Amino acid sequence: MDIYYVTDGKKQPPLPTVEIISMLERGDLSEQTLGWHRGCSAWLPLKDLPALQSYFVRNDSAQNKELDRRFVDVTETAVPIPGASMEKISPVEVSFLEEKTVSTPPPSARFFARALDLTIYFSLYVAILVRVCDHFDPSYFYITCWLPAALFDSICLKILGTTPGKSLLGISVVGDGGENPNFLRLLGRELYAIILGMGLVVSIVTPFCLLFAWFNARSGRPSYWDRKMKTRIIWEKSFIYPVRLCIVIVLMMVIINIGMQQLEPWSADILKYQEEHLAILSQMLEK
Repeated sequence: MDIYYVTDGKKQPPLPTVEIISMLERGDLSEQTLGWHRGCSAWLPLKDLPALQSYFVRNDSAQNKELDRRFVDVTETAVPIPGASMEKISPVEVSFLEEKTVSTPPPSARFFARALDLTIYFSLYVAILVRVCDHFDPSYFYITCWLPAALFDSICLKILGTTPGKSLLGISVVGDGGENPNFLRLLGRELYAIILGMGLVVSIVTPFCLLFAWFNARSGRPSYWDRKMKTRIIWEKSFIYPVRLCIVIVLMMVIINIGMQQLEPWSADILKYQEEHLAILSQMLEK
């Protein structure tokens, strides 16, 4: 749904809900900024707009549960200490093991979550190939082999609201109204992400697509596929995020190693194919 809003006393062009939420999280708009969308009888503060109710409810809930520091007054409940009066006992600072707040994930979280998901998919893909096919064929590994990964991720998102990689890093995907998107929206989102965001993973344009997606994420703007499919990413921020990230990287290394071992029956054919292509490349360079 598109939302109009007012800044500097002027009505601004409408933006998708996901873009408005991104601007709220960056601090470009406040919850008191006036807004309007279809179905409203008057201009209202953004926090009162029906289209943004799920966002503000979720955000308020996260803030209420924020566990960074909390002080508990023990004046009435503490056991008296010999030689000390209750009036002199100060509040006790209680530290909690983990702080969770909902916000936009950093680019590293999005990148490694996607990388782990693709690593899991590729390992499963190789395992099936080796058991179904008798011999190696380079066509098995053309860039189109990554398209089914969108189906794999979409099924996970529809059933669980997240994927293996996203789950480990505290990321989930919802609709711009906080709902669970339908399967076709999720499939479209994943196809956009793999084709436009990653350049089909191993194509010549992949580095450029990754760089663009990285800088777009750093700016705090929603990705093209989130804007297009009207979805948004939610991140449960935690101070143990570096630990989670290390776990994801280790898992990726383990899964890649397993995938390489599964290719062992085709190792001779793969080596021969590489040698032939290196010879062709050498001839082209000599010319």
